[in-house]
Amino acid sequence: MEDDDLGKPISSIMADVVLGKEVVVELKNGFIVAGTVVTMDSETGNMKLENLTNTSMNEARLPEPHRGQQPAFVPPHLIALKSLVVRGSSVKFVDIPSSTAPTLMKAVEQERIRVAALQVEEEEA
Repeated sequence: MEDDDLGKPISSIMADVVLGKEVVVELKNGFIVAGTVVTMDSETGNMKLENLTNTSMNEARLPEPHRGQQPAFVPPHLIALKSLVVRGSSVKFVDIPSSTAPTLMKAVEQERIRVAALQVEEEEA
């Protein structure tokens, strides 16, 4: 079996499913950004978000004076952003719309079946 047949990484499967969808991305540094995925690199997980609708910071990561503020504290340099490129290695998690989850799960299962079929073929050969 060749390396290409070992199965796609989840970022590759996810890239096909989330394009054009509104997602919420939390970064490892605590920033939370919501926007529409315009591009996503299937190898690195890097993504470009446009039409940002929400930028904030995880409450637990805020400096003490900003905790519990209403409205939620938004770092000033994020307020004017219209688009943002996010490095895949800095992503803690991506929250996808619930309507997209079944499509993603189906794509993952199809990839699992494809890889299993390739393994069976190789064992028989």
